[in-house]
Amino acid sequence: MWDLRADTVIHSGTGVLQVWAVAYGPIPDEIELGGPGADWHVRVYCTGREDVARIVEDEGIAEGAEQYLIQFWPCQA
Repeated sequence: MWDLRADTVIHSGTGVLQVWAVAYGPIPDEIELGGPGADWHVRVYCTGREDVARIVEDEGIAEGAEQYLIQFWPCQA
């Protein structure tokens, strides 16, 4: 079902993550990761990116064409 997958590690100095959408700016909800100063594995899956150009050309807006699943889990010390 997912077209792409990417993995990385992030360091959270505050334990709180704020997500930004490129076209819309900050998303109001914050993600509570846990205590400050921790490293987290992050895995992102997405689908629908290839459909966006076609939908924009046909309809002018591609609302909901892309879907994402983002998983976080703590790095082991």
